[in-house]
Amino acid sequence: MLADIREGIGMPLKVQSSKFKIESIIYHPQDLIIELNKIFETETEGVILAALDGESKVLVEGFIEGKEFSCIVAQDENGKPIALP
Repeated sequence: MLADIREGIGMPLKVQSSKFKIESIIYHPQDLIIELNKIFETETEGVILAALDGESKVLVEGFIEGKEFSCIVAQDENGKPIALP
């Protein structure tokens, strides 16, 4: 399902790639697609899109082929993470 990012977190956006320390400001959706394609040619960890006109952020990750699963993680009283079945 595709969504119009202008109706979500809005434009302009700051695009942040932690692996390569890339940070750029994007003003148009088409420029965002070009920038993401360029980053994902080498990036595997993901990219954060941050709204400049608000506090919203979106994590964009590349597709990982394989079986999908989920796991609930809780903290014990000492702050240690515990994976629940």
